[in-house]
Amino acid sequence: MAKSNKKIDTTEYCCSICGTPLTEENSRENAFTCFDCESKRFKQLEEKNGTHIALFLMCGMTDLPLEPMIIPDKFVEEQDDKWKIYTDLLIEKGKLEKRGKLRGFIDGVSDLREIFGEELSQKDFANYVANEQEYIDQLEGTEEQRERWGELPLWEKVPLTSEYYDELDRRLDAKMERYKGFSIDDVLLDTFKKISKLELIEELLLSKGDVENFAKIQKSIDAIQASEQLRKKDEKPIEEMRLDAMVIALENAGLMENGELLTYDELVVALRDNFIKAKKYNYSLDVCDQVILDIQNSMRRNADLMQLIDLPEELEVVDEYGEFSAEETEQEKEAKKYAGLTKVQFEKKSTQRKTTKKAGNKNA
Repeated sequence: MAKSNKKIDTTEYCCSICGTPLTEENSRENAFTCFDCESKRFKQLEEKNGTHIALFLMCGMTDLPLEPMIIPDKFVEEQDDKWKIYTDLLIEKGKLEKRGKLRGFIDGVSDLREIFGEELSQKDFANYVANEQEYIDQLEGTEEQRERWGELPLWEKVPLTSEYYDELDRRLDAKMERYKGFSIDDVLLDTFKKISKLELIEELLLSKGDVENFAKIQKSIDAIQASEQLRKKDEKPIEEMRLDAMVIALENAGLMENGELLTYDELVVALRDNFIKAKKYNYSLDVCDQVILDIQNSMRRNADLMQLIDLPEELEVVDEYGEFSAEETEQEKEAKKYAGLTKVQFEKKSTQRKTTKKAGNKNA
């Protein structure tokens, strides 16, 4: 919690509850939570404790001074954001700062007995703790089990006992063990919990001889499992792999011949012929030549050599598979005009581009 006598630039931080970056618009000065989260927390406290106690608790949580005298008469009936109204009143009434320093919770009215009555004492709090502990000790199951399974009766007038809680945990753990290595999200976890409860109810009904209700519960379990594809017969079957079918499929696709795999070079040609239906590059080979010439000249500059005007013929790219445009595109022409480039020439007099494969040529 921020100290009340020192101002901090909280715009470099994020809300400690929701993670939203804090700005001057969505948070208070020296606050590490945004307005929305503070208002939600206030309403939660208000539902359980009433407006004024919620205000006392929120001021303690956010290190703001509690000033009861600035609260308007109709504050309880106010339908707007009461917490925002109160924090605005602190600024409006000059109660947020004193002598240029921010005031904290202890600078306001912080004595519970002063606000809620002098008869309130430490003994009252101790008695409350003792009574609450006695009540908790009488409850069935642990706090975690009650949180996981609830406290409602298991079936009609059958309450959840510690033994039932333990049995539900055992069944849930067994179901989750079967899915070890799989991602179990909240939906699947809730499904496991429902089925575990219904299975335990089944056992109770069977022990009482209630066959009719047993059958109803079993139908419910089947319906839940079917909807989540948890039954064995609902699982998608794994197709058997037939090698002869795979060979035929590869031959039909032109990737095998007479039951034998193609060589690497043959496979490359087959893939290009059978699966590439359009040009791969939307520009002509001259673009590649321009790039190669530029790379050569960059290396020559680094080596303090003369720059090339023409590209050596052995570096000419050959379009073996028709992947490039046959002619310069309009976009290329505009780009070359802007950059002051001309079509790349080669060292030999013949500048006619090759269209057939030659040994030793490099490909793009």
